[in-house]
Amino acid sequence: MRQICAYVLGMAFAFCMSPCAGVAQDGDITIQTKTTSNDIQSWLDSGDPRLTAWAAYFSVRNSDPSGDATMVEILDRWVQASSQRDELSGAEQDAFVAILDALIQHNRSVSPETLAALAEKFPAQAAILAGRLSIDESLPLLQSWYGLRKNGKSPALARIAAMMLSKSPPPGFASSILRETREIVQVSVVDPGVGVGGGSGSCFGVGVGATPRPGWPPVYGYAIEENAQKPDESFLVEAGGDRITYWRTTDPVRPMSIRSLGDETRRHLLLEMLGGDRTALQWETFQQQSLEWTGPGDFVSDLRQIVDGETTKLRETVDEFVAQGLVAPDEAAKARPRLFVRVIDDRRNADLPLPDFEYSDLFTSVWIEPISGARR
Repeated sequence: MRQICAYVLGMAFAFCMSPCAGVAQDGDITIQTKTTSNDIQSWLDSGDPRLTAWAAYFSVRNSDPSGDATMVEILDRWVQASSQRDELSGAEQDAFVAILDALIQHNRSVSPETLAALAEKFPAQAAILAGRLSIDESLPLLQSWYGLRKNGKSPALARIAAMMLSKSPPPGFASSILRETREIVQVSVVDPGVGVGGGSGSCFGVGVGATPRPGWPPVYGYAIEENAQKPDESFLVEAGGDRITYWRTTDPVRPMSIRSLGDETRRHLLLEMLGGDRTALQWETFQQQSLEWTGPGDFVSDLRQIVDGETTKLRETVDEFVAQGLVAPDEAAKARPRLFVRVIDDRRNADLPLPDFEYSDLFTSVWIEPISGARR
């Protein structure tokens, strides 16, 4: 029998123009078609993206995992050959989405190397499958995703990776979270009698689902959300009070809808590494305070008290991480969160500007905004 094959789907699918599987030649497959494990395997072996998608669909519909190993092999072959071609076609992407859906539904795992290659085009599915791996298996992959925070290319993956890493922090992880976290204190200088108060406050990619192509099965993608309340969602990771879940859908929605790594999400990770105790950190990432003006000398003294107090809290946080073995002693000197103090002159009856304020600390910045004419 003459057989002609050409590589598609990154050379993962061999499109075989052979008359071998009779049912694979049938263009009238519908969701009502009766299928067997042999049909599923035959369609996977056909190399046709459409038939591959049908095979993945029916493997889920029939609760039949017999083709899972072949689907994993298809993904692995694509990774091995992906450097030899450019973008996937629309049909190829849909076939991959169907395969990933089947593997997720069957609770199968995929190698970290394959997930690394899949992450750019299929970030939600890659993140879900990464959650199936042990921390030892996934550590290099998670560290590479966490590293994406530096260029802002995949902020959602960086956030998910950081949450997973916080459960068993590798060397250097805690210190990186600490030194990249900021505390911002906004101090309003007000006239006498106004009152002194305070307060604190503590997504990307291709569409995950769409109307199926004519002759194709429904294509199920995945959406990832943060702190959602839907009862049918599946759990991915929880850290520091933040819960990431995912749900299966055919709707064309964004695959990830979560916050990136910011000051507050980093603070939550610090809490996770300290055992989840909400009182473990005595500072907030943002707070507002009022300082009543009683003269230049008192202003400098009162502001210094505020800055000294917050600086001490941040130093104590680093000391606690060192004490728990999460930060090496030689990292401590560079691991402190940065403190930014912004002083706003809100006096209504000010004749003189606020006096200068100097504070000698590498991790602390204080700047005073002059009173504007509009506030005089």
